[in-house]
Amino acid sequence: PSQRMQFLAWCLSSTDHSSIGKFCYSNACYDLAASMLEKVTGQSWETLIQHYVLNPIDLKSAGFGNPSENKRDGIWGHWQQWVGKSPTVPVASHQYALPLIERPSGDIHMSILDLARYARFCLAGLMGKPVSIESGMSLNRQIFRTFFFSDPKYSCGWFRQRLQGQTVHIHWGSNGAFIAGIMLCKSMKFAAVVMANSSDPKSKRACLHYFERLLAGK
Repeated sequence: PSQRMQFLAWCLSSTDHSSIGKFCYSNACYDLAASMLEKVTGQSWETLIQHYVLNPIDLKSAGFGNPSENKRDGIWGHWQQWVGKSPTVPVASHQYALPLIERPSGDIHMSILDLARYARFCLAGLMGKPVSIESGMSLNRQIFRTFFFSDPKYSCGWFRQRLQGQTVHIHWGSNGAFIAGIMLCKSMKFAAVVMANSSDPKSKRACLHYFERLLAGK
């Protein structure tokens, strides 16, 4: 938490910024939100996520860092050393691990079955169903409306777009060597997830094609 606070103080003192009203994605925004939670609760983001998200939704395989970390048989990621100019090569966990201060912006792994379990949880919320989780905490409709509809195009990590004639909400997550996607379609009452241990442009296009084929019923 103290490192995140120092990192964010540096970020917020920067003179680099986008135009007001113009969308500009930044991982630091998620790190900032995590730091605010840490300040208010006195607990680390990792502790909060484990207690309020991973445990209640029963995501038993979830953990922090890369899936191959501390596991000899773990899945290795792949990346392009020079994007667009070299083949995608496997890299060991320590070669692409994110700094701990950046964990809130994308450093959780889990099995694809647990990712599907999380997608089902999100779909229920998108469809307006009050969701109760194992801790006894209930998430009401207004919370999910903030998640999915606070902005017409991008809300709390969810892109809202048209795909195969359907309005869908899609979240992409990547640390540079893996990619994971969740797609929710309210009108079809349908959710899908996809993972790949490579996140180059071709891999992401393949993942998106998978979503398109599912929506088309192929």
